[in-house]
Amino acid sequence: MPTYTYEIVETGELIELVHSIHDPALTRHPQTGKTLRRVITPAAINTRGPKTAKRTLSNENIAAKGFTKYVKDTPGHYVKVAGKGPDRISP
Repeated sequence: MPTYTYEIVETGELIELVHSIHDPALTRHPQTGKTLRRVITPAAINTRGPKTAKRTLSNENIAAKGFTKYVKDTPGHYVKVAGKGPDRISP
């Protein structure tokens, strides 16, 4: 079963609860009864090991998939190493 992240509305504390994907989102903490709000979190990316991760995150693969990758050049400035877009970005 999937793990969901919830926020306790009164305190802002984040908790993780496990329940079926078919169950509706919880609105009350199962033990304390406090009001809950589901928090949307990014999906986990399974790279199936270091070799696959290295290939998946290579600059060539990132550009081929249509993404752009920037790396920090100097404080607050980034230079493009893969993909389309401006050569440099800064705030």
